[in-house]
Amino acid sequence: MHVPVLAWSCCGPAPAAAAPRGLIYTLLRDNVAGAPVTHIKQSWPFDPHVALRRRAEFEQLHGYRGYALVERSGLGEDGRQEERRQQQRARDLVPVPPERDWHP
Repeated sequence: MHVPVLAWSCCGPAPAAAAPRGLIYTLLRDNVAGAPVTHIKQSWPFDPHVALRRRAEFEQLHGYRGYALVERSGLGEDGRQEERRQQQRARDLVPVPPERDWHP
């Protein structure tokens, strides 16, 4: 007889405390207006001019528009970069037909 009372006491209060104004109010608030956590104001330190200051450094490291960065990423980081670079150069020597001539 005590077991159902203990089970009810550990599981019962949570639903009652979760909806003090009712289920419909909670559903409307969370699904239409958004959860209260969504409306909390936050501030983040942001400098809109930092990109202009760092642009020259980025271009010096990675080339114009990051072309060298993309190339280095494509070569991998496992110590076989030069081997892949030679494979890509050999591949690029073969002319690619126009897309209109390609049939799947």
